[in-house]
Amino acid sequence: NRRPSPANRPVSFVGSDGGFPPPAVGTRRQNESGRRGRPACRRVLGQVIGKTVPVRISARTDYGIRAVAHIAGQMAANGADLPVKADDIAKAQDVPPKYLLDILRDLRAAHLLRSQRGADGGYLLARPATEMTLGDVIRALDGPLATVHDLSVSQMQYRGSAQTLPMVWKAMRTALRSVFDEVSIADLAGGDLPVHIVEMADDYDAEPRLR
Repeated sequence: NRRPSPANRPVSFVGSDGGFPPPAVGTRRQNESGRRGRPACRRVLGQVIGKTVPVRISARTDYGIRAVAHIAGQMAANGADLPVKADDIAKAQDVPPKYLLDILRDLRAAHLLRSQRGADGGYLLARPATEMTLGDVIRALDGPLATVHDLSVSQMQYRGSAQTLPMVWKAMRTALRSVFDEVSIADLAGGDLPVHIVEMADDYDAEPRLR
């Protein structure tokens, strides 16, 4: 009895509007275990990005992650107790100021940021940058990492020859989590990304079919 969705409606991953180029990849972190990271997740994510469905990062997510990373960088450079003004974030990241204020309010409501009033007020991280991931910011601004027709992938039930398709969507969500939940704000702000993230970016650069 579920309401049917338009046949041409794409699977939505992390937002619904146009995408933005990813930030520049920083230095490669050493993998102490000697493993190449997460090849299965890399393979699933590469296949879905390259062949199956569009992965879209919303403007809210793009701006929000950049804002939080900027705050983290400023706190690391200037002191953990020195608030960062919204106007300074907007100028540094070239984000529309009014739009940014809405995003910052949502991040504060999600307890990722805290604000300080007054002439010297601004925004601070609500917890250490090492304990906050990109996935935390994405969920605060856009909800679950992956939905199909606006339903959670855990709710999907198909019949006949498509009955195993929900397993594919679950694998896709796991692949997304292997990226967004394993890159901390500290990683991003410091330019020191996990090795499997750098390798996935290298795969993208090396294979035009993935673009």
